[in-house]
Amino acid sequence: MSTNVWSLDREPYHGDIVQGGLGNCFLIASLQSLASCQPQLLRSIISVSPLTCFFYRQGQRIEIPVAIELLKDEIQYCRSTVPDVQWPYIIERAYSEFYGGRYDNLI
Repeated sequence: MSTNVWSLDREPYHGDIVQGGLGNCFLIASLQSLASCQPQLLRSIISVSPLTCFFYRQGQRIEIPVAIELLKDEIQYCRSTVPDVQWPYIIERAYSEFYGGRYDNLI
């Protein structure tokens, strides 16, 4: 699986995201809203080198590293409609770590 974070020819788009089998529509809808209204803010969540996502808890910036080997091509996780673009999965994976370390905590 490729680890391209963003599409090379356009900004993130709300139609890029396909929800997987997890019941985390609250997160997917939030990402779609950001992609639609503020794609640059969405881009600011991810640092590519090293692959890290940034979230805030009670005003404190929290950095969540995302290991490349964790990027899987499984239908239970969200994914992009654009082949080889990984930003939806990267953010979903990092948010699961931020929210307690497991995908089970998101549902």
